[in-house]
Amino acid sequence: RSLQIMKQQHESRVAELLTSAAVGLSDKQAKDLSRRIDDESVDFAIVVALPKELAAVRSYFPELVKLAPGLSSTRSYYRGSIQTTHGGSYRVVVTLLHIMGNLEAAHATSDLIREWNPRFVIVNGIAAGVSREKQEFGDIVVSSSVVYYELAKLRAEDEERRSRQFQADPSLLDGALNLTSPAWRTRLPSRPDGTVADDLKPKIHFGPIASGEKVSAAT
Repeated sequence: RSLQIMKQQHESRVAELLTSAAVGLSDKQAKDLSRRIDDESVDFAIVVALPKELAAVRSYFPELVKLAPGLSSTRSYYRGSIQTTHGGSYRVVVTLLHIMGNLEAAHATSDLIREWNPRFVIVNGIAAGVSREKQEFGDIVVSSSVVYYELAKLRAEDEERRSRQFQADPSLLDGALNLTSPAWRTRLPSRPDGTVADDLKPKIHFGPIASGEKVSAAT
């Protein structure tokens, strides 16, 4: 009985807080406030396609702890609170695709949104550059947009491409464009050639990223 009363009192306080704070807020601001109060919400949901990509994320963020699949879920998640250089923190959850491909990525993203109500969803992993003169192994690519190029109409004489383009979230893109702190570089692992993290200076490229169902293997 006492626990039930405490639960009701807590719910009343939260409802009162939301009601008073929501006055004058936009829909987006109200949703962000709700996420901060909801323990089951996160700031960033990250999707990775390969076990080595998951291992890299967990190595970079050792705060992430594995959560076993629940009764209503078939996915394992890795969740943690990541401290920032300005004293705040972000709640992060990561999941690994069961198989590679855009269809599985869409299912995983749908599950993430339903279960964790994230502010942002990020696909993180290995990508191939189109110019060996401009990009090097270890460089970082931040998408300004994602181009899905698989859609097409096959005719006897030719092929009509019907690609679709999706713009990146402007606030995430703006944050990456204005990333001035070098602190993140200190957490990079050493390269196989022995180059230590402090000496790594990967370039950051901005532009469209092409996404499809085929793997382009270098020759």
